[in-house]
Amino acid sequence: MLRRNGPIVLFLCFFICVCNAQERDPETGYFLVEEEKFTPPEKAIIEHYQGRQAMAFMANDMTQTEQYLGDYVGKKTLLWFWKTTEFKCLEQIEKLNSLAAQYPQRLGIVSFADDTRAEMEEFLKDVPVDFPIIPNASIFGEGAYASDLGYPRMFILDSRGKIQKILPASFFENHPNTFEAIKGVIEEIR
Repeated sequence: MLRRNGPIVLFLCFFICVCNAQERDPETGYFLVEEEKFTPPEKAIIEHYQGRQAMAFMANDMTQTEQYLGDYVGKKTLLWFWKTTEFKCLEQIEKLNSLAAQYPQRLGIVSFADDTRAEMEEFLKDVPVDFPIIPNASIFGEGAYASDLGYPRMFILDSRGKIQKILPASFFENHPNTFEAIKGVIEEIR
């Protein structure tokens, strides 16, 4: 009899040992299970977005001017996601100001800052920014524009509003002359 039920007894012993080794909630006695967070590889995220129509938005910028993606049709558009607490983001402001000045008729730049309106007002006292800033944009950026790509990140759209190029945070870490690289990307997109 033991010979026939040996595998079952062995399995039950193993199961009991494994269960006793797992952490339990002291109040309920239930086993604690942690959900593992998964982030797809950067390349897969970028491939998912490229070639798709950009997610529309409508929001007031820091000057209370309504920003709407549809208003940029006919221009190449750069959507920039950033926050004032990230040094790599701050390094890009002067470069983006230069791009805005260099291509005023051909390029629209709209930035989405995670910072609150009050934080941005304080920031703008010391730092000139020559393009629209939409504050409190973290929820929009997380949901519609791949927050897994980090800060800063850029989505470059063609004149019809399709995403043609995405520059994740790693791009800014690995390209010392981002201004020239971004200019090249803008020139190659129709």
